[in-house]
Amino acid sequence: MQRMEEGQQVLCEALILEALNKGPPPRPPSPPGPHSPPPGPTPPSATSPTAQPQLGMKRERKTRK
Repeated sequence: MQRMEEGQQVLCEALILEALNKGPPPRPPSPPGPHSPPPGPTPPSATSPTAQPQLGMKRERKTRK
C-alpha cells in the first residue's frame, strides 16, 4: 500500500474496514429434522457380523449301549 496513490489507499482502507465490520458470511441453514445424517462417510451398519464357516468337521461322540 506504500506505492498506491492517496486516493487508491483511502478507497482500499475503506473497503477493508467495511469487510471487517461486516463480519463473516452467514452460515447455510442446517438440514431439517433431528435425525439427519452427519456429513462425511457413513458409518458401518450395527448388524452382527456374518457367521464364518468352521474349519474341519465335528464328530458326534459314540455312546456305548
